[in-house]
Amino acid sequence: MTDSDQAVAQLSGVPAEGVGDSPRTAESEPISTANSRVVFLSWGGQSSKSIASTLQPILQNHFPDAYVFFSPESIEVGEDPLERMFDQGLDQASVLIAVLTKDSAARPWVVWETATVWARKGLVVPIFVDLGPGEVPGPLAVKVQGVRISERQGMDRAFNRIARELKMTENHSLNDAEWRQLSESIEITASSLSADNKIPASFSRRLVSLGDGLHTGTLVAIEIEAQKQLANARVQMRSIEGPSYASTIPAPARLYWHPGALESTTIAQGAFGLINITRIGPTPPGAIIESPDFELPWSLPDGPYRIRLQITANGYMALNMSASFNIRSAGSAFTQSFEWMELVEV
Repeated sequence: MTDSDQAVAQLSGVPAEGVGDSPRTAESEPISTANSRVVFLSWGGQSSKSIASTLQPILQNHFPDAYVFFSPESIEVGEDPLERMFDQGLDQASVLIAVLTKDSAARPWVVWETATVWARKGLVVPIFVDLGPGEVPGPLAVKVQGVRISERQGMDRAFNRIARELKMTENHSLNDAEWRQLSESIEITASSLSADNKIPASFSRRLVSLGDGLHTGTLVAIEIEAQKQLANARVQMRSIEGPSYASTIPAPARLYWHPGALESTTIAQGAFGLINITRIGPTPPGAIIESPDFELPWSLPDGPYRIRLQITANGYMALNMSASFNIRSAGSAFTQSFEWMELVEV
């Protein structure tokens, strides 16, 4: 197994130096590469590339004695891209900046590039664009302190950490013009990510009879029609508002998919899924919300309700929705009727 292979295997659990580490002292062991002042920008996908493209001249301006390797700019026409990337990029890099989006974080190239620098004990700086540290999938779920690109103080810490690694003076915080330039790029990228990564599905309100021998009453649900496959689809109730006399219902809490009482599910392209919002009598009596977070269901007394839901699926931005409905008594204390009022994206 090569050093890079070992690094890939270790990336899910081995600590490495991150943005928040203590500064190196003059007595620290130097980087052993031929040219220790190479900063490698790792990206994958158009959105990640756009951010990296903005970062490259800013980094080069801050570290003029370093070589900032960004493949679209650093590989000339006619050159062997793999040879150039490895010989003058990865093989010489003491710093790798991984620009991580939900798309790029799982790409093999990003994993391989990170592992190569990691194996040589270089500094790896994750920059999170549209995801957080806990959302990084697979081998890049590392114990390295990264920064969110939208937080100026975090980016300043990252630049100063890179300066220490390159044995340069500190005080490399972004100036106002650089931050405006980066902010504009973030804004454009966010719009692109919002359009590209929106969950590809349509949503509608449903009332489903549960006279199947196993369940009784009526299921109040949101039906999802998947325009593309939705893997590991989950739904969470973020908040609930009800009448003043209703018991407080803890939130956030995961909700079940129906049928099957699944906490997560995969919906094939063109197929449908149902989110179990609540169930109305006659058995069990009244209206209830069931969640895998609690052993007992929550009973809902009569009145109007509004719940806010967050729906997630692998590879897509979280989708927030608001659903409002009204529950009324229907002939006896043990039965209720239901009226959908609104289902909107928020």
